[in-house]
Amino acid sequence: MRYWLNVQKIRDGKEFQEPFKSSGQEVFENGYKFQLNAASSKKGFLYLFNEGTGEQKDRFSILFPTPRRNDGSAQIAESEAANSGWNVFDGDTATEKCWLIWTEEEIPMLEDVRKNAFENKGEVANASVGNLKKFIAENNTAQAVVKKRFAKPAGHR
Repeated sequence: MRYWLNVQKIRDGKEFQEPFKSSGQEVFENGYKFQLNAASSKKGFLYLFNEGTGEQKDRFSILFPTPRRNDGSAQIAESEAANSGWNVFDGDTATEKCWLIWTEEEIPMLEDVRKNAFENKGEVANASVGNLKKFIAENNTAQAVVKKRFAKPAGHR
């Protein structure tokens, strides 16, 4: 599974410069837009959830799939790229926590969470919150590590 984030800077309510692929080290300003992209050489199921921060830490919203993205289906075909559509960084200054879940087999509980979010305008509600938190806690075995590489100036070794 490969994934990457495209970011669109916003200045005075308007798009500024061209969107860029994030290195993972940038600090994003309030109002910037972002789009998560993912691709795999295998078919499977992709879910992307945003976890609230601060007082909203037990709040989850679904960013992919959505009723308008991938016809509401989490299933991704072999070698197909998917994206979350454009979302906005807004609210409190904090580190956004997004959970990307990729599985080769359908997991009924995740499908139930997806349906629940669709019924609640994108917000995961009721028992589905606990089910999702439990799934994340039990399956969060690998942390992504992003390292930024800097080019050395000419003449330096």
